[in-house]
Amino acid sequence: MQAYNKNLENILGINDTANHLLGQYIRVAISDVFSGKNNYPKEPFIVEAEKNKRDNDNNIMDAEAMERVAMRNTAIMAGKRLAEEQRERR
Repeated sequence: MQAYNKNLENILGINDTANHLLGQYIRVAISDVFSGKNNYPKEPFIVEAEKNKRDNDNNIMDAEAMERVAMRNTAIMAGKRLAEEQRERR
């Protein structure tokens, strides 16, 4: 009986969260209509979050790629330092 009650509480919690998110969508939609901004999302927020997560997962670098980026950043920073030193000499 306790397991059934716990499961029912979990289901109610999920429904409450879903209803809250639905309310957020409705609030944004109504706000956009009255403000004239038309910024209502074209896709659900979850879809955008999943796309961002997939993009981040696909951008995992191997050691060589990380070294190339580090070398490029070092070269950029060295160039900035040289430019600053030349400005100071003037």
